[in-house]
Amino acid sequence: MGKRHPQTSIVCNGDVVALGACFGLIQSELKPGHNFSVVGIDDIEDAAVSTPGSTTMAVKPKKIDTRLAKVLLDRMRTPDLPVRHLEYSAILKVRGTSGEVPNHKNYGIY
Repeated sequence: MGKRHPQTSIVCNGDVVALGACFGLIQSELKPGHNFSVVGIDDIEDAAVSTPGSTTMAVKPKKIDTRLAKVLLDRMRTPDLPVRHLEYSAILKVRGTSGEVPNHKNYGIY
């Protein structure tokens, strides 16, 4: 077996969860963006104004919601429609909660 490497980052399913993860890191005396990187998804306003600013994948939820509602209505009208695969782009907004991979020996994390 190969050498086990400690986790250095997390991608959360939303910015609110990412902000909670940052709070948990701070409570554990770790510094988001220095000891551990945290990335959210949404680009809510709180992500930009938090301290440090939260790195996020900016998506356009209204565009996604509208498209998914159309897919749902189409499926309700015609249940035998083939499965659809939808892709939406996102923009990575790098802020203070992400950074270089830390040297965990300096932080006592193994």
